Amino acid sequence: MEPVHDVRIERQAGTLALMLCGEIDSSAATDVAVQGRTALAERPDRLVLDLSQATFHDSLGVGLAGTINGGV
Repeated sequence: MEPVHDVRIERQAGTLALMLCGEIDSSAATDVAVQGRTALAERPDRLVLDLSQATFHDSLGVGLAGTINGGV
């Protein structure tokens, strides 16, 4: 089955934008967390979490921001 989510990453002048698209739920959590942590390993000055293209997110999807940032 095809995933119903997508993670897009854009970099510009020290800012890393992590754009979450589609359905961000428990089936997407691991993939989103891994991609987010991998992107943060670059140590950007600023992180933007863009949910404007997310069509759905459950409580786990909302909690991913803390998970990506190491549980902060």
